[in-house]
Amino acid sequence: MSFVSQVRSKLPSPKASAFLATVGTLVGLKVYDKHECQTIQARLKEQARVKADEPMAVTEKPRRVEVYFVPPPGDGLYKPVEYFERWVKPIWDAAAMEYDLIKCKHAGEAHHMAREAVKWRRRHEQAQPLLASAFGDDKPGTPVATPPPNVLASDGALPHGFTLEELARTALQSMPASMLVAIGPLAYTEMVNGATEGCAVIDTRKEPFVSPEEERKQRAKDVGLSEQELKLIEEEETLDMIPYEHRIGWSTIPGRMVRWFYQRRLAAAIGAEALRVALEETRPLPAHGMASMEGDVAQ
Repeated sequence: MSFVSQVRSKLPSPKASAFLATVGTLVGLKVYDKHECQTIQARLKEQARVKADEPMAVTEKPRRVEVYFVPPPGDGLYKPVEYFERWVKPIWDAAAMEYDLIKCKHAGEAHHMAREAVKWRRRHEQAQPLLASAFGDDKPGTPVATPPPNVLASDGALPHGFTLEELARTALQSMPASMLVAIGPLAYTEMVNGATEGCAVIDTRKEPFVSPEEERKQRAKDVGLSEQELKLIEEEETLDMIPYEHRIGWSTIPGRMVRWFYQRRLAAAIGAEALRVALEETRPLPAHGMASMEGDVAQ
């Protein structure tokens, strides 16, 4: 038997060769995609680590973010939570961020919790000058003043039924979230609606148009508030949405198979959004922002 015949006898059949080539190609594509995902996440984590290296005062607490999850139609919460832990959590951990996961199981739950979060943050900020004057200055070397007696605020500066001691204790135990983040369009819709109610926007604009300073003074006078209180009411909340694609049904199977081999695009897009949250990059939301976002999601 010749040498060529010996080699040919040890080679697999054409069908086996085609099978091995197909499996090898698919495995190679997945290994390459996984390597690219790790490279992208490593680059994004390196950029987010700049935020973790920033010095902080002893009395300063790290920025806290509330993340809202709403289950997709006909599915559970495990998918968006797994999505968050895989693509967002590593970048936020590199930035040394604190975050609370708000897992909403029922419709309207994210709406209610976002509204209460905004109301609590604004009450906290509104009472800061009162707490500073009552308990002393935050400057180094300033002694802490003795807590005043339990006297309820009659002018509405404190939340109804709160004393200074209770508010200070609550403020130390539960700092308000500095940003609200939603995973997916359903959670974002409920979160924005709840934050809008929490802002309690009062529109008392009158024609003709006047300068912003004079307009604020007049509007504050009309509603019986101080300029500082009205500015706090009209302040826009910091909100963001991290896109979440929920594909179900037989018609989406080919696209899901392709996406499984092309996770690096998802890692780059979601990682960039998470990095913007970590670096506190904000921009004003236009009036048509909600409608345009819902249109993009529908497409």
